[in-house]
Amino acid sequence: MKHPPFQCGPAAFGRDFTTKDGAHALAGMIRDAWARCGLDVPVHVEAVQPGNPKTTYTVRMPTLIGGLPR
Repeated sequence: MKHPPFQCGPAAFGRDFTTKDGAHALAGMIRDAWARCGLDVPVHVEAVQPGNPKTTYTVRMPTLIGGLPR
C-alpha cells in the first residue's frame, strides 16, 4: 500500500498545532498527503476539553487503523 512519507512530527514545521487554527492547518496537511497517494482520508478537528477557555485541539482520523487506511 502506498502511504505518505512519514515526518518526524509536527514540531518539525515550527508551528503550534494545538490551537484551533493550527489543528485545522494540520488536518489539511494530513488530508493533502493522503490525497497525493490517491486516498480520501476524512479528518476532524475536535476540542480536547470543550467549554474550557484554554482547551487544546486535536485531529481525529476515524478511518485509519494503526495509522493506515482500512
